Amino acid sequence: MSALNPLELLKQACARLDADDGASRARAGTAYLIRPGWAVTCAHVVRRWAEPMEFKEIKLRFPSGTRIACVQGVDKLADCALLKLDAPLDNVPLLEPSPGATVGAQWVTYGFPKVVPTGLLLHGEVQDPIGLDQDGEPSIVLYSRNIAAANSMAGFSGSPIVVSGRVIGHMKSFIPNPDKFLAEPLFGIVFACSIRSVEALLPAQERIALSPAPYPLLDSPTPASLRRLIKAVLIGDDDLDAFCSDHFYLVKNRFTAGMTREAKMTLLLEHVDRKEILAALRETDPDSVIKNEAMLQYR
Repeated sequence: MSALNPLELLKQACARLDADDGASRARAGTAYLIRPGWAVTCAHVVRRWAEPMEFKEIKLRFPSGTRIACVQGVDKLADCALLKLDAPLDNVPLLEPSPGATVGAQWVTYGFPKVVPTGLLLHGEVQDPIGLDQDGEPSIVLYSRNIAAANSMAGFSGSPIVVSGRVIGHMKSFIPNPDKFLAEPLFGIVFACSIRSVEALLPAQERIALSPAPYPLLDSPTPASLRRLIKAVLIGDDDLDAFCSDHFYLVKNRFTAGMTREAKMTLLLEHVDRKEILAALRETDPDSVIKNEAMLQYR
């Protein structure tokens, strides 16, 4: 198991993609490592290199080193492209694939927009894990306040979407603003290609058998795992009191002098729907929830 925390692992697995076919303007995007010798990006990012599938100068700039890649497979409808590296990156921990996510699950990604070529972290929530994109193709529909405020998403194509430390797919498109020339998204919505389409492009010996996708409605975290998350997000007893006062005042009114922190959490878990508690935690401290969400378990 890697000693890196989930955000460090995500950043180590991502690369800035630079390519120039000599016949048009240079293209840029994001790619991510799926196996030691294989990376993934969007088909539209490398479309000029996909036909015929021959070696071209595509540079993937990982934190641990630069690799030259060539296109080995494309799914145009899903918008994913498989890239073979000129040498494996055996020292980089891999992002484990996940069969899918539930409505409301928190996601995080890391990409290389043109305006911030050093990399930028985005996060949001899954709006529809079995949705359709603007062209009617199966896609994971995502929402982000970061994206709602963005003027351009250029460069984020190919950024891996990670939920609870595992990759469910990659960012591929958004709803464009028809009144804007730049790649400006509407409604804070982006669409992602499923990791299942990526796995289908890999050589048979490299594929991982993914389990069925989770039920698309928001599942409840187990009491024990939610208790652990509460402890991680609400560090002090005053934090827990303020949280309950702000969101669940009927529970807060039952707290008594001398009641232990564990007893307060038990009271909260017994009298409030766990999905509501999780939603309130995300509202209170979204960054801390994203950082610690991997500890959650679902029934």
